Amino acid sequence: MTPDYRFDIRLYRRPTDALPGPEFTGSGDGIPTLSVPVDRQAEPMAITFEESLDRLASLPGCYAEPDGSIVWTASGPEGRWQVDGNLYDRGGKIVNARFAGQCPAEAFDRLLACFGWPEEPLMMELVRAGVFVGDDAFRRVATHR
Repeated sequence: MTPDYRFDIRLYRRPTDALPGPEFTGSGDGIPTLSVPVDRQAEPMAITFEESLDRLASLPGCYAEPDGSIVWTASGPEGRWQVDGNLYDRGGKIVNARFAGQCPAEAFDRLLACFGWPEEPLMMELVRAGVFVGDDAFRRVATHR
């Protein structure tokens, strides 16, 4: 059995003025995207770099370095999985985080919680496609095999 999600994303705060964008068809079916004004694409999250790094370091099997790089590995009924990442900040607040790997859906939810989700509105950039998507659309793409 394999983990639920496979991904290569950048995680951002979702601006309130993000609008529906054109459908992305790179995965075979139409995935709704977000149209985000360029000047709003790097709005800092509410959480600080240190808070987020501390939360990540508290996840079992997650190794977080002071420079913001992380490796999170685990094994379970779904098999062995790993997520690699880097945090980027400006003024002490997280601007975005890059994550690549695979993990179960429940683990992905715990990863998002390290950035204030679900209270903090988040969006993902699909790195290879170069499009922004919301949480539901991301989960559809991440489960596509």
